[in-house]
Amino acid sequence: MNEKNKKNTNVDVKHTAEDIQLYRLFCIFGAAILGFALFRMVPYNVFSRVLGIGQWVALGLLVLVIGGYLFVRLVRKPDESGRIVTSTGLAYFLIPVLLMLACYRTMSDPGFKCQVAFGFVALFAAIYNIFKQDFSRISAVTFLSIISLYYASTATYNWLENIFAVAAKIAIFLIPALMIAKILLDRRAKKDVSRFDMVLTLAMCAFLLACAVLVLIVPSIFLYAMITILVVYVIVGIVCTIRLI
Repeated sequence: MNEKNKKNTNVDVKHTAEDIQLYRLFCIFGAAILGFALFRMVPYNVFSRVLGIGQWVALGLLVLVIGGYLFVRLVRKPDESGRIVTSTGLAYFLIPVLLMLACYRTMSDPGFKCQVAFGFVALFAAIYNIFKQDFSRISAVTFLSIISLYYASTATYNWLENIFAVAAKIAIFLIPALMIAKILLDRRAKKDVSRFDMVLTLAMCAFLLACAVLVLIVPSIFLYAMITILVVYVIVGIVCTIRLI
């Protein structure tokens, strides 16, 4: 009888975890819709006027959110596995959004850039909620590499974009290289990293590094490089999904 009750309890916990995962996806989709509507429908001149002083407010809030998140994760360390809205989930959305708002008036074509960045944030949040481990790491490296490739290959118009361009040219090599180092160190330390996942991650990072070299030499091929990266990423996603099933 006790064993039967224990089995039923385990089933209930599993269903609860699945429900929480589903509710989190609903929250992510809702935030994505609201974010796209905001950056798409509000005209640039309205944003520019509001952020005349508000960009410093956004910058202050950005520092506050980063500090608060670090305090929660490093000091408080709460168990948020049963929560629908977590500190990590809020940080995923708030930090990029506040950063975009703080830089909005200084960027050229900020509306488009904000929409694309917000789309990547929402997509990664959904992927992280479902996969958690290997594919979420590959997704993070891929998205950051694509954004870095974009800024490394486009023309700059002011001091902020010059900073972005320099940082991007470093990041397109640093991000995949750090992931390669991490996966090799994890493997050497005999952590829970399968040979298949290691080979898949290393291959993806090597491909991103090759694209970075090509785009740096010929910036005009960025669009073709991005399409190729996304095609390879989708194939990797299908493989990871099949393994998950």
